[in-house]
Amino acid sequence: MGAPTGRFIGDQEMFVFKNNQVHIAQEFVSAANGRKSDFTPCQKYGFDCIPPFGKYAGNPVSICFDKSTTIRRAELADAPAIADIYNEAILTTTATFDTEPKSVDERAQWLQSHDERHPVLVAVLDGRVVGWVSLTRWSERRAYDDTAETSFYVHSTHRGRGIGRKLKEAIVEEARRLGYHTLIARVSEGSQESIHLNESAGFVRVGTLKEVGRKFDRLLDVHIMQKMLD
Repeated sequence: MGAPTGRFIGDQEMFVFKNNQVHIAQEFVSAANGRKSDFTPCQKYGFDCIPPFGKYAGNPVSICFDKSTTIRRAELADAPAIADIYNEAILTTTATFDTEPKSVDERAQWLQSHDERHPVLVAVLDGRVVGWVSLTRWSERRAYDDTAETSFYVHSTHRGRGIGRKLKEAIVEEARRLGYHTLIARVSEGSQESIHLNESAGFVRVGTLKEVGRKFDRLLDVHIMQKMLD
């Protein structure tokens, strides 16, 4: 029997994991529909699995993602893909409070401004950059040098595959290697998937800034999340 394939969670290719096995099905919730299907150990195909979250919380299955996604340091040649991913978030989500798309040149300058201590990592799948994550100065004041802010974005065509989780884990490990003491994440109101992902990476909510941003004609809160590294 070959590696499992199928379509789950809308149009995205996904696999369903239940009772430590991969479930081949046409719909994400089919495992709960009573239809008989074959089960095959997930690890056989090299998949990792995470508990369901967001609107899928409480479902009897979990989400599996392909380990073939690789994480590496961003290069200047990645600027067009980074701009494309970020601009999609600007125009369609409240994940960023930027409201105007960024040019490739602007993203290239942003990338060059990130030094060794403030890396940008990208997720690559089938030779394509599908997500990125960064460490940014929390403040220009020197006393904050051991604190950094994390940000991550995944293209909509590849969300729900665990790529954001892999990016988050990778940047946390980079922060440890670089000797940071603590990391901060700002998550806008309504981003439950992002809150869950940060919590799964060990971030805790330490406060909420009320109605500090306006986007899509809405006033939005921003949650401050923090992870202590030592």
